[in-house]
Amino acid sequence: MYPRISLALAAASLLALPAALAQTALTYQKPPAPIEQLLEAAPTPVARLSPDGKTLLIEQPATFPTIADVAQPRYRLAGIRFNPLSNGPSVERYDVALKLQSVTATAPKAIAGLPAKLKAVDAIWAPDSKHIAFVAHATAPAKGLDLWVIDVATATAHHVGTVKLNAVLGPPCQWMPDSASLLCKTVSTTRGPAPKVSDVPLGPDAEESLGKVSPAPTFEDMLKTTTDADIFEYYASSQLQVVSLAGTAKTLPAKGLIERASSSPDGRYALVSIVHRPFSYTFPYERFPLITEIVPIKAGSVKVLLDRPAVDNLPISRDAVEATPRDYQWRADVPATIVWVEAANNGLPMPKDAKVADTIYTLPAPFDGKPTVLYEAPMRVSRGGFGGARGLEWANDHLALVTMSRFSDRKQMIVAIDPSAPGKAITLYSGSSQDRYHQPGSPM
Repeated sequence: MYPRISLALAAASLLALPAALAQTALTYQKPPAPIEQLLEAAPTPVARLSPDGKTLLIEQPATFPTIADVAQPRYRLAGIRFNPLSNGPSVERYDVALKLQSVTATAPKAIAGLPAKLKAVDAIWAPDSKHIAFVAHATAPAKGLDLWVIDVATATAHHVGTVKLNAVLGPPCQWMPDSASLLCKTVSTTRGPAPKVSDVPLGPDAEESLGKVSPAPTFEDMLKTTTDADIFEYYASSQLQVVSLAGTAKTLPAKGLIERASSSPDGRYALVSIVHRPFSYTFPYERFPLITEIVPIKAGSVKVLLDRPAVDNLPISRDAVEATPRDYQWRADVPATIVWVEAANNGLPMPKDAKVADTIYTLPAPFDGKPTVLYEAPMRVSRGGFGGARGLEWANDHLALVTMSRFSDRKQMIVAIDPSAPGKAITLYSGSSQDRYHQPGSPM
């Protein structure tokens, strides 16, 4: 009995084999039309108001990433995921249409000159409201990220210059205060070939330990080998340039793993942060060693403000911060003054009755004097960065807002300070960060 069953199964298998081999390749199938129309319904457009309050940029986001989008190559290194072909994020929400509309009009108008297959990100208004810059993915077979500018008066767009932008470590461009040029992170024209991944390593991958106990939180997509480190450094490195509306580029003395770059309000300096080796195999790039420096745009020499070592010993607490100065930014209401925050108690969580948890300092150009204490905060100043910190908002010589919080008991405060009279503060809000009914919102 058993041999007959085996022979029968074998015969059935042989009969089925030609049919299996003759199968054609399958393609992606589409759902019924009503379901497809529902899934492909356009998302709600995004409106960006011009600084002068007269014009809206209407952005139409894409629905879902296409198969071509998700099929792009991707590296997962140093806590980020990026596309080596574009020098940008591996997955991002992009716009497929852009329009302009006056706030007094009833309908938007089309913009001429846009790429036929538009994939736009990081649209930003010029300070004078006459132009809009955005980053566009190059149309195949071209690769990379291009800088485009929209002329608001004529509703026309054009490709600016020949530079390729680098957005691996964040948005690549920011308008200069004169509205005639942009400060951009670009791919160096002298960059050589990418590091090759070899199946035969040249040597062992060694990790160094300093023999001290430190917290070890778990992060995704960390560096694992020296080849990983070389690939990350290659694609994340950029050159800082000032690109005019006519397309000419002026190279500034700043290059490397530029995380952020921001122009001073008077346009004379750039505040730049640059990640550098040695890299960590256990923490994302935000905790790698970081140089913060002032780079001259007009004339002068580079001035290093801080060379922060790796942040590898923070307690696992949201109230803990690095012990070194942090959150450098420009004071937005004066020509060129640097502001930063320093933590008390070596950045460790503070007791609830502490009088000073963070101190805010300022230092005007030429950045070689003694800093001034602007305010001593009883809680951690909300984390910020260059030109847009929610922790610090600048109005004028007599008004700035400071937002601070403490995670342990969900406490939040917003105070008004007078930059011309350091030390004085008026409490505008004090309550729970989870009490959305009574929170005043974000200042504008």
